[in-house]
Amino acid sequence: MLSPQQAEQLVKGELYPIWDQERRRLDRIDRWFRWEQEDIPLPRRATRELKMLAQLSQVPWLTLVVTACAQAMYVDGYRSAQDPEGTSDDADPDNISPPWRTWLANAMDRRQIPLHRAALGYGWAFEKILPGEDPVTGRAMSVIRGVSPRKMVALWEDPAEDDWPQFTMQIVESKRNGEKLIKVLDDTAEHDLRVDANGEEVTYLGNRVHDAGVCPVVRFANMLDLEGRSPGEVEPHIPLAARINKTSYDRLITQHFASWRVRYVTGMAEPDDEETAVRKKLQLRQDDILIAEDPDTKFGTLEA
Repeated sequence: MLSPQQAEQLVKGELYPIWDQERRRLDRIDRWFRWEQEDIPLPRRATRELKMLAQLSQVPWLTLVVTACAQAMYVDGYRSAQDPEGTSDDADPDNISPPWRTWLANAMDRRQIPLHRAALGYGWAFEKILPGEDPVTGRAMSVIRGVSPRKMVALWEDPAEDDWPQFTMQIVESKRNGEKLIKVLDDTAEHDLRVDANGEEVTYLGNRVHDAGVCPVVRFANMLDLEGRSPGEVEPHIPLAARINKTSYDRLITQHFASWRVRYVTGMAEPDDEETAVRKKLQLRQDDILIAEDPDTKFGTLEA
């Protein structure tokens, strides 16, 4: 188990700097993953109309990519040949397969969805498993919770092959002054620490022993390669999504401004007053034909 001094040094020297660097990359992915995409570059003197068209051209395509994949990833039942005979009634806590009872007690039927979406969107996500008890029977049972990679970083000996990380750091709370409360997991205990806004001052607060024998965190990686990299479904397609948005913007500009053509009339007497002119305009429809008595009158439009 880490000593207080070792935990502080680990956070200050490795875990927090790695998380801070990785967070910036994940924040960019998060903007494209959701619907707060990067703005289309506009001229400094862009009009209100251009800004509106730029906003309309942004479509959350990459959210659709993640959703299409996540919809097929849902566990809705479990049976095993190792289960005791007769364990088939999900409504009876004493008559359910033990792994499935743990799954249901942790409400993983609904918590699995954000876990899958995070793993697909960012490339990986984490699941933390700590000792607890069944809320129905009171028996000892694991507590399972998903954690976003924007809030947790893991340190591996071999990031491609290891089943369990050596250590993890989870951001539990970020205060207004930038101070953060964090939890560090090793193979024996969960340690509570406080980190200042700059990540330079780390204070040890205490620990809780779990005695799992391993750091009890499982990584869900979407496209893990032999070097431990997993880009996910969003990051590789950001340039394509940006190009689609730019193309949509250009087409919206053409559609918006080309639909308003300048029409002109020459050789026709003006109406006697403004009210008459407005009334005449309202009478015109799309399929109307304009006729003038004066042969010198001409109608036309200025081509784009």
